Amino acid sequence: MYVILAAFSFSSPIKPADFGQILDMLENKSISLNTVKKVLMLVVDGDQRSVADIVAQNNWHQITDETVLKEIFDSIIQENPKAVQQYRRGKVKVLKFFINQMHQKTEGRAEPLLVNKIVDEKLRQN
Repeated sequence: MYVILAAFSFSSPIKPADFGQILDMLENKSISLNTVKKVLMLVVDGDQRSVADIVAQNNWHQITDETVLKEIFDSIIQENPKAVQQYRRGKVKVLKFFINQMHQKTEGRAEPLLVNKIVDEKLRQN
């Protein structure tokens, strides 16, 4: 966080309240670092909307609901039975495939640590 803070000067187009809101949303995992970059770019370019409005209107909220992510992963497993078999046979590299599928299905909005946990748990179950 300190690196980000050091980049702002007093003439920054980013209002302290907006920056505080960004940090709060990042801390409570409602947005990702990737989203922070996107929001900052828009604000620096002159977007006058609130940070919350930018995130909501662009559908950039991070998906942190474990139930939702498990349902998405269940559909990925059903769509890719061969990859599941490869994993069961010891091909660990297939994990990257499943993680990439989660990333694609959620348009990059799934919370990464939760995705890793779900992928690992679900593949061990099946």
